[in-house]
Amino acid sequence: LERKNNFPLITKPIDGSKGKNVFLLKSFDDCITFINEFYKKYEDNEKPIFFQNYIKFKHEFRVIIIGGSCIGMVEKIAQNDKITANAEQGATFIQRDNKKIIDFVLNNVSKEGVLGVDVAEDESGNLHIIEANRAPLWSTFDNAVNINVAQKIIEYAYQGIYLKETKQLS
Repeated sequence: LERKNNFPLITKPIDGSKGKNVFLLKSFDDCITFINEFYKKYEDNEKPIFFQNYIKFKHEFRVIIIGGSCIGMVEKIAQNDKITANAEQGATFIQRDNKKIIDFVLNNVSKEGVLGVDVAEDESGNLHIIEANRAPLWSTFDNAVNINVAQKIIEYAYQGIYLKETKQLS
């Protein structure tokens, strides 16, 4: 990593943490210190460490997809001292409608079920999918877009059951 100048790096839990325990490692020494502390903390567990290249994002968004359709989009604005733009870490969600981002998401994620897709735009305007979560938290999203996501999910599930039953009767 040091020889190839792969710093800074981000490390984060692979099992979801609402933006907690995400660290920016600026040097090889930071990386070694983090690894040693991590394995002291989890020495009885075979929990893996996830590292990824750090990309400076200009904007970060959340798009909720249900059954292959976008029901809404927000821009996630991180607090100044945070690496992540998660609601649990104090981020602010503001309703947005950006066809380029919605199309990017719809062209690059599953059309089945419910997804909370976090997507970011870097300094060059390139889009990156951060994650596509099958069980996204949506209360902050609901408040920002004034959409009841739970109701939309129930309607989607009902339509799926209704259509399946209708086909069986035919």
